[in-house]
Amino acid sequence: MKAAFLAFEEAQLPRLKQENPNMRLSQLKQQLKKEWMKSPENPLNQRFSAYNSK
Repeated sequence: MKAAFLAFEEAQLPRLKQENPNMRLSQLKQQLKKEWMKSPENPLNQRFSAYNSK
């Protein structure tokens, strides 16, 4: 799961930096974690996606 988050972070962090150039890195990481909790790329969300789609 840590590897999945790191891949997500690597892909999304440049976009967040571009959208929010004045935010600190810690603030960007907080935003990234919020997005991660809702992301379909999160393995914990994948476990329930089949159940929720019924």
